[in-house]
Amino acid sequence: RLQVSNSPTNGQFLQCQSGATGGLTWATAGGGGYELLSATTCSSTASVALESMEAGYHYRLIGSNLSPASNNNDLFVQIGTSGPSYATSNYQYLVGGYLATSHTKETSTSASQFKLIGQGGGTSTGEQYFVDIHILNPALATGRTHLYGNVGGKAHDGNMIEQNFVGFRATAEANTAIKIYFASANIASGTVYYYRIADA
Repeated sequence: RLQVSNSPTNGQFLQCQSGATGGLTWATAGGGGYELLSATTCSSTASVALESMEAGYHYRLIGSNLSPASNNNDLFVQIGTSGPSYATSNYQYLVGGYLATSHTKETSTSASQFKLIGQGGGTSTGEQYFVDIHILNPALATGRTHLYGNVGGKAHDGNMIEQNFVGFRATAEANTAIKIYFASANIASGTVYYYRIADA
């Protein structure tokens, strides 16, 4: 029968250790890459959420080929505490880049959600958005949750758009939930992936 010299916590693995009782101990992975937590293929999906974020990890949201069920719908993210209870105030963000050949930007210091891109998504062929958002240790209770990343694709007017995003919520709290959604329409199609990586 195997003996292990300590008790495990989430995310640990068994390793051989000559000085440990029974020669085995639980250890925390270090220097690893991103771990895939979920992959959701959308089909008339209201939102895609991850509601189990833990302290000690950075998270990543990747959305591929996202289209709304109705034309000209903005793309948003909200974060929340356990429950989940999603916050509806104190979001601050800046999103900016290019729409076709024109420089555009949009900012808010008192929004009810993070706006990821400055043009609404469309329903015509090829009008799809791609999202890559990093969420920095959101479940750390002593800090604000910061997000940054890139969003782009073809907007509802048929123009190509590429923008950078940065934002935070002006409240220090442990955020354990996040969701992505279109303003007033379901996600008609696309795939949403959530990943995490240890912060140490």
